Amino acid sequence: MKNTILTLSLLLTMTLTLMAQIGEKEIRMSEGINNAMTVELTGANKKLAEKEWKDFSKKLGKLERDKKNDEYFILDAIVPSIDPEYAVNIYTKFDEYDNTTRAYFWFKMDEHFLNSEDDAKEVEGAEVFLTDYAIEVEKEVILDELKDEEDELKDLEKDLSKLEKQNKNLHKDIEKARETIRKAEEAIEKNEREQEDKKDEINAQKEIVKSVSDKMNKVGKTR
Repeated sequence: MKNTILTLSLLLTMTLTLMAQIGEKEIRMSEGINNAMTVELTGANKKLAEKEWKDFSKKLGKLERDKKNDEYFILDAIVPSIDPEYAVNIYTKFDEYDNTTRAYFWFKMDEHFLNSEDDAKEVEGAEVFLTDYAIEVEKEVILDELKDEEDELKDLEKDLSKLEKQNKNLHKDIEKARETIRKAEEAIEKNEREQEDKKDEINAQKEIVKSVSDKMNKVGKTR
């Protein structure tokens, strides 16, 4: 339940933020200087913004490219939030700067480019339409960020796994060292016992050598 509330709150905040980033401006395009609606797509590069527009606009009709003017356009599109019956031509252009892409949208209806002064209702519908598009872009931005963070998490987990393996090997080394020390201590004890035994053998042999030497010294002295 908490996760659901958090998700809804996040989406609501996201929507309000994105709506606040939609504005209007007179911009030069293929048909001259006309009123455009602008959308600031923070965190999105031009490639991502264009890709999402291609996907988002599929339901509107055929998206074409005007390479000369670096524009996309869709003719006779029906956008229900703008007008459920009358078609509109949509022209789009994207400019990338810093960590943001600014998208320009011109909506042409009946040879007239929509503007908030003359077409308040239609522009309000266009804002809803563009907000939906901006949310899709924002989702992709977040998904890309999530992928990057998940990759970073995987790297950290790999690092932890290596450290755990290293720790396990170090403990094995300690156990081997302890076993080596134990065997060395046993060998030392055995060596010390053998030294004592050897000393006893040496002392006994010394007595034998002394006895034989005494015997040698007595030879010829009994005449």
